Amino acid sequence: MIYQFKVWFEDNDEILRKIEVKTSTSFENLHNAIQDSIGFDKMQMASFYICDENWNKGMEITQFDMTDLSEDMDSEEIDLESIKPIMADSRIADFIKEPLQKIIYVYDFIEMWTFKIQLLGIKDEIKGILYPRIAESVGEAPSQHRGTESFKLLDDLEMDEIAEQIKQEYTGGPAAPDPYGEDDVDPDIMEEFNDLY
Repeated sequence: MIYQFKVWFEDNDEILRKIEVKTSTSFENLHNAIQDSIGFDKMQMASFYICDENWNKGMEITQFDMTDLSEDMDSEEIDLESIKPIMADSRIADFIKEPLQKIIYVYDFIEMWTFKIQLLGIKDEIKGILYPRIAESVGEAPSQHRGTESFKLLDDLEMDEIAEQIKQEYTGGPAAPDPYGEDDVDPDIMEEFNDLY
């Protein structure tokens, strides 16, 4: 059987991928399929988080075992809660608990590329198809090294700069000065105004 997942950037849901994987596959294979689908270099750390229906993070599935058991070796009790599943050893099917299971995937803990993943359905495997596969690709992924800043909204200053550029291109020269700009106000008038108030 095949799982079909919808994967999209948390900050931009217009860029999405539909990825199909075998139910027996590992999270490492899903990680690689996501990276291939967006053209990132796979060189940074990543984790999956199994979520509830409200996208609240639950169990983390890490790329590598980061548990330091050296201190625990002397004690009789080892906290099994601190040992997290590893992608390569974790079958996706073992973590699917809901029909529309939600998962958060974080790549590069400096840039914090965050993706939402949702199970869309389970279907029969098609003979001759190599899985995992990208079943659908919508939108162009941003450059990996621009970071999530590539999704941020423009602030007022940036909007003013863009408007200025458009005016110059449209009129063929610099934009007309703002008749109400502070630089054009007579300083004597400003002084009188300040004295009154």
